[in-house]
Formats: sequence, structure tokens, C-alpha cells
Amino acid sequence: MSKVTINGKEYVAKYSLRALFMYERMTGHNGFETANTEDSFRFMFAMIAANNKECDLDWDGFIDAVEANPSIATELTAIINDEVSKMAALGQPKSGDGSKKK
Repeated sequence: MSKVTINGKEYVAKYSLRALFMYERMTGHNGFETANTEDSFRFMFAMIAANNKECDLDWDGFIDAVEANPSIATELTAIINDEVSKMAALGQPKSGDGSKKK
């Protein structure tokens, strides 16, 4: 399980169904798509907020932390890329790409 430290606190960071649900609620998108930088960061935040039941980090706090320590975004991007690579290796479509399993 991947973890990231923000403001001295360790959080689970997971590309999960919960994170996808939260991302959709936050953005209003029907399906998963990161069309711009803000969407990408909203998904990174959802990966943390959705997978830590006692998360006291809010959106503004997350952005403040990333601006102060850009390596947080690098770590979260690596987690996303790793999960996308695993899905590709298993022949699974990326979330929201419209592909159907044959």
C-alpha cells in the first residue's frame, strides 16, 4: 500500500474505486477523465481523502502542501502511473476510456 507524507502526517494514497467516486462527485464528470491540471490534482486529492477515514486534509490544505513541497505531486503521479501500468499489463482498460472487455 502506497503512502505519502503531507504536513508531517502519513496518508494512504490509493488509486481506488472510492477515489474514482469521490473524483466524480468533486468534478461533476460522468466517468473518469483528467482533462486539465486541476482535474489531475483533484484526483490526487481524492486518492488521499477517499482512502483515509480520519483525513483532516481539505482541498486548500492539500494544494498549499503541494505548493510548499512539489515532491508530493511527484509521488502521487508515480502511484497513478504504476496503477495504470498494472491495468495495461492485465489488459484492463483505463477507467473511463470507453473500452469494453471482450
